[in-house]
Amino acid sequence: GNWTQTGQEKTLLPPYGAFYAERAEDNAETGNVTVRFTADMQTFAPTAGDNSGQSGATTTGVRVTAQSEGGRSTAVVTFSESADNDFAAAEDAQLLRDESLTGADQPYVYTVAGTTAAAVNRVRDLAQIPLGVFAAEGKSVMLTFTGLDATERAALYDAELQSERPLHEGDQLSLTGSSHGRYFLRLVPAEPTGIAGVTDGEESITVYSVTAGEVIASAPEALTRVEVYDTAGRRVRALNGTGDTVLRADGLTAGTYVVRAATASAQRTVKLVVE
Repeated sequence: GNWTQTGQEKTLLPPYGAFYAERAEDNAETGNVTVRFTADMQTFAPTAGDNSGQSGATTTGVRVTAQSEGGRSTAVVTFSESADNDFAAAEDAQLLRDESLTGADQPYVYTVAGTTAAAVNRVRDLAQIPLGVFAAEGKSVMLTFTGLDATERAALYDAELQSERPLHEGDQLSLTGSSHGRYFLRLVPAEPTGIAGVTDGEESITVYSVTAGEVIASAPEALTRVEVYDTAGRRVRALNGTGDTVLRADGLTAGTYVVRAATASAQRTVKLVVE
């Protein structure tokens, strides 16, 4: 059927927003109407304070699409000079997930915003963004990277191999099952952005928990120490770095913890909930 819109020529919906599509009366006898939504329809309005062009301009972002025989999902990273690198409900979209995602046939790809797995992650200038996938054990998943024209430089860091590979439009990465804490996006926004450089110091350290009983700490440089404290102030884990950019504390019981992670040049303290 034909799409008829009244009012504005273009309407942007916020994350998790809802709307109704109504079939026009003159098509009432044409049978069922199929409405399709594609990734090309996803766009992002500049946030307040951006020097991103004329009023009403929109932008896309770097997209990571996970595809398997069970389905597909997409995570997006967009850039804004006024964005909060941590999770902010007004600009990021949390990955809606529950226990069923761990063994789901459909893969769910995410990046990390602050301490939160996100489907949409708007950042200012993070140097290293955690990238992960929930997928069924033993199932093959293909990641495809697109929208890289939004970057001046794009690379994928593999913490397990301690190696970095440049990313180009359409590049792919094959995975088997879930992957958490191994891969990281290293992105520099394309000019002009109004951004002088990438964040260093404590904001460059990421601490998060996406799977039961595990805390992951990462940084663009080697971590020297990670300490985990319970709400009573007792230290329950202490990990010393040996040149690794990722350290994991696992086997934790469900609850709230305070995590201190440090590199040679910075330290960060984060309070987070572990499932």
